[in-house]
This record gives sequence, structure tokens and C-alpha cells, in this order.
Amino acid sequence: MFFLENQQLKVSVLDPVSDRDRLGSRYCTGGYIWQISGPGGVNLLSGPQYPHPEPERFDGQGAPEVFETAPGADSVPVGEEVLVIGVGMVRKTSPIHPFHVRNNPEVVKFCSWNTSVSENAVCMETDQKFCLTSRSGEFPEEFGLHLERTVSLINRLVCSRSGLKNTGNCPLPLRWFAHPFFPLNPDFSCCKISVPVDVPQNKGFYLNPQHVICRHKDYEWERGCFQRMNIKTGGPVKITIFHPEAGQVEVSCEYALSSMPVWGNSRTFSVEPFYDSILMPGEAVNWQISYQF
Repeated sequence: MFFLENQQLKVSVLDPVSDRDRLGSRYCTGGYIWQISGPGGVNLLSGPQYPHPEPERFDGQGAPEVFETAPGADSVPVGEEVLVIGVGMVRKTSPIHPFHVRNNPEVVKFCSWNTSVSENAVCMETDQKFCLTSRSGEFPEEFGLHLERTVSLINRLVCSRSGLKNTGNCPLPLRWFAHPFFPLNPDFSCCKISVPVDVPQNKGFYLNPQHVICRHKDYEWERGCFQRMNIKTGGPVKITIFHPEAGQVEVSCEYALSSMPVWGNSRTFSVEPFYDSILMPGEAVNWQISYQF
């Protein structure tokens, strides 16, 4: 594991090699923030099974990130391998359409990362390729990408930056989201968002008169609750997380938000700010999410 540390915070980042037992087909294996701790070693992030020291790989903990699309996966027969961005080659074991790593947990080969560590940043980069015969049969679809991940710490600000370039010969779909897990507030308040939002009627979450997303006290939270929100999209968003230890955590999504569900159970609350795009051959894009404690 790699550590970034100052007098205010300590950031723990998984090593894609030595921490492989904690990695699976879901979360990007480079730049995986496992925990952020404050003075006195107080952990500031949670997880679906927290404080279990070794949660299931699919659930994880901390502030992981997900590349949800697997290029060409729906054209690959069951039993063959597909490319999952930031993870590696994953065996397609389920016929469920569309492809999702929830149903395909077997990693055949993890991607390799080149890692550099400085006083205040951990930087990782990888190249991935996947060839697929085109539907017309005229030419092979060559999916290729260069992915860079950087986690940095300055004072009480933790930044997670991604850069993706399409190095293949066909369009590369990009559907990414951050999945930070926060501890629960005793007063059931969760977060407030900088753009207009509406929470559809559901059993788990509601919007109070102060425009704060809150949890319903009488919901059976052991079951968990996932809820999509009606939210203004297309630009950067700031999210104020109400935190039992830090008071508030300011989350800045520095990209064009495409959607943002919320999720929680009896151990944690999480926002899932999505970013969607399609990169043409040779095209590159950068985006960042940061946490101010």
C-alpha cells in the first residue's frame, strides 16, 4: 500500500500488485483510495461492510472509482474474455445483457501499472488493448487506451485525477463514476448538492425543506437503498457531505456530470457522480474529483 501523509490527513492507496487480494473486476485497480484518516488515526471513510478489515472485493471501501463500460463486451460470447478499463481482462461468465461486472467477477489477467510516488502524490499509468472482429467482418475493431491515475494530497485536500486516451481504431465508450463511502450521521442528514435536485418518492431517501438529502429513520437500512435523482446535469457539481467526524466534506466533481444516484445501507452513505463520453481514435480527456476535509 502507498501512503500520502501530512499533519492533517493520511491517504492510503492500494498497490495494484501487493494488494491484489483486495481487487476484483469492479473497481479501477490504479489509484484506489482505500482509506483517508485524520489526526489520531480516525478513519474518515467507510464502506458497505465497514469496519470489516477485508470486505468483499465487489463492495470494497474508501473512495474507489468505476469504469462501468467494457468495450465490445456485448459482442463477445460467454466464456471469452473482455476488457474492463482500469482492471484488465475479465471472463464473460454471464449472458445477462448489458454486460456488468456484478455478474462477471472473474479477472483473468489484471492490467499492469507503472507507478511513481512523490511526497504528495501517487501516479499510475497503464496501456490496455483488446481486438474484436467487427460486426461486418471487414476489419478488426482494435480497442486501445492509455489511462493515467493520480491521487494527491495538499493540506486537507485529496484529489483524484484521471486521464484517458483512445489509442485504438474505433470509438471508445467511457462511463465512469466515483463511489466514495462516508460514515453515517446520527441525525440522518446525508448531503446537499450545488445544483437543483429532486428526490423521487422512495422508501429510503427524501429532500428536506433546506434541500438536504436525508435518510428515512424507519427504513430497513440493512437491505440497502439505491435511488436515482432528478438533477441538473452537464456541468461541474459540488456536493457537501455531512460527516460525523469532519463536520462537512466538500466534494468537487470537476467534469460534466451526467447523472448522480445515491446509495446507502446501515454502515455507509455514498454518492455516485457519473461521467459519460465517447472518445474517438486519438482523442483524450481529463477529469478530477476532489475531497476537502
